[in-house]
Amino acid sequence: MIRMEIDSDATKQFFVQAFRDETLVPIIGSGFSGGMKTPKGQVPTGTQMKNYMLDTIIEVKPEFTKEQLSTMEFSWVAQRFFEYVDSEKIEKYFRQFFVNINFQNNAKWNFINRIGWKYIYTLNIDTAIEDSSRNWEVFYPNSDFINESVYEKRKLFKVHGDVNQFFKTREKNTLILSQQQYINSLKENKKFQDLLISDYKGKNILYIGCSLDDELDLKYSAISDTNLNQPINLTKIIYVTTDIQHP
Repeated sequence: MIRMEIDSDATKQFFVQAFRDETLVPIIGSGFSGGMKTPKGQVPTGTQMKNYMLDTIIEVKPEFTKEQLSTMEFSWVAQRFFEYVDSEKIEKYFRQFFVNINFQNNAKWNFINRIGWKYIYTLNIDTAIEDSSRNWEVFYPNSDFINESVYEKRKLFKVHGDVNQFFKTREKNTLILSQQQYINSLKENKKFQDLLISDYKGKNILYIGCSLDDELDLKYSAISDTNLNQPINLTKIIYVTTDIQHP
């Protein structure tokens, strides 16, 4: 793995060329919107959401302890969260911390709206990007669509679903957080998988705020037969982090 220092001439040159060629594709995770303000609190990071789910599971299943469950992966915890916790409590949590987000005119706003992205993938179920501007058209997983629109808007592909869709339909397959939801998505979510596979094949992938430790759909796209059988190309996978210990 090669470290790209943000201030180096080589890094700047790479990004200038990638923007010019439109070969840079952002995939945004919970580290991006985590901490942003909502009317009743802040958007949780993936770690904070996992801790909330653990605490809530233990409330209804006291035979479990946090020590027992804390080492389990996010998707395992989410599976039990949806199984054990009352749906009204789940909805209340999402309404408090995942919608009506105060996306101030700051560096994050500039990244989303000043850079001329034609499309963005997000792993987040919150509404942060849509709340930042009306210039985004949202596409949802587990539903068929053509990659065209009558709107002259940029496209937001919500890989793991959307809380507003969950509120409207009460259908669990509108979210992809748990083990079973991941499995169902890999079977049914062909359109998103095809888009991801194509971009992994020919574009430079820019991960922003992604832990990448339990993202089954991204792993599937990255190691699909389509990509494994391709000749080596010059594209990069870029992981943006402030943690110097992280690879």
